[in-house]
Amino acid sequence: MTIATVKYFGKEGVPFRSHDESLNSSSKGHFIEIIKSYAGLNEEIAKVVLENAPKHAMYIAPSIQKEILEIIAAKIRNKIRGETGDAKLCILVDESLDVSHKEQMTIIIRFVDEGGFVQERYFKIVSVKDTTSLNLKKHICLVLSANKLQVQNIRGQG
Repeated sequence: MTIATVKYFGKEGVPFRSHDESLNSSSKGHFIEIIKSYAGLNEEIAKVVLENAPKHAMYIAPSIQKEILEIIAAKIRNKIRGETGDAKLCILVDESLDVSHKEQMTIIIRFVDEGGFVQERYFKIVSVKDTTSLNLKKHICLVLSANKLQVQNIRGQG
């Protein structure tokens, strides 16, 4: 249930957390509230979630949610890598500040699939210390090589 919820929230862009997740809060955030809803629908689920779960196995910590999201994202990037094959590709990169004022870089890959259609896939967001061209290039190369995409196959950038 936790993985299904994380997967759904990630797909739909639903925020997980709330500003107040204390015991007295009337709204503890989307993630905890949906887990409580599932528990209300099924007695077997209610027996093993939230306060009824062992403290070391509640799986509601932000770090656990992020880890599950990263595993799902890695699977998606692997699927995209399979789609690209050895095709030449174009990368689109944009940098911006996130809501916590940290620099981040988004990488999008554009390629022509086996059917001859142009495909564009969101690939990854990377936190960066600064947005100098040298630093962005370093991180682009790291992301591409970690996903077995050849820099030599890049035919355009934007």
